[in-house]
Amino acid sequence: MQSIYICEDDKKQLAYMSEVIANYIMIESLDMELSLASVNPLILLEAIRSEKASNAIYFLDIDLNHDMNGLDLAKEIRKVDD
Repeated sequence: MQSIYICEDDKKQLAYMSEVIANYIMIESLDMELSLASVNPLILLEAIRSEKASNAIYFLDIDLNHDMNGLDLAKEIRKVDD
């Protein structure tokens, strides 16, 4: 099963993206799951480390209003899920 992760600091956009992705997975009967949708990049990193994510799909906001931006998060994800 393909895992999908979202990191977006705007809660409205996060909810919208989550809904669109979940609906698409359901409508198309895809072998995928929305594993995590979070406003916090550290929570996302912890989740992919604990779940040992492999070849997952990531939707990342660039400006996360956090110490870590989306590009830094992508670099960290790459170290775990290559």
